[in-house]
Amino acid sequence: MIYAYVGDEALTILPSGNSSSDAFIALLQSGDVTVDMHDYGNFEKVGPLGTNLPRNDEPITTEPGDIILYQGNQITIYYDVNSWNFTKLGKVQDKTQEELKAFLGNDSVSIRFSLTPPAQPKPIGFSFLTRPFSIRSFGLCSFYER
Repeated sequence: MIYAYVGDEALTILPSGNSSSDAFIALLQSGDVTVDMHDYGNFEKVGPLGTNLPRNDEPITTEPGDIILYQGNQITIYYDVNSWNFTKLGKVQDKTQEELKAFLGNDSVSIRFSLTPPAQPKPIGFSFLTRPFSIRSFGLCSFYER
């Protein structure tokens, strides 16, 4: 999986499995890539990757959540539809169009692409395995752990 971060919030991206997404993953193995993205056409956020990746352009109609390589050196996150010759890098998982728009915002946004998954929140609670305790039942049964 690939992750796209805005602050601490993350999108999960399933790679497309082509040579372009493989090259993007190889790039991310060297470290996170931050892309300053701006809105274009009221259907995508686009920004320069700072390098060229192999192209696998084909005529497609994008859907919200498509991650597209454009001209070999720009990455786009689609939140609406568009038809053109593109290279698909991946697809955002488990986000509606409205959630995706809210994540990307209305203005320019800096997005950090990474192979590192979001940190899982630590569970809140009490562990009986790490603290001494005793339980006594009024004459039926007694337990004690020291």
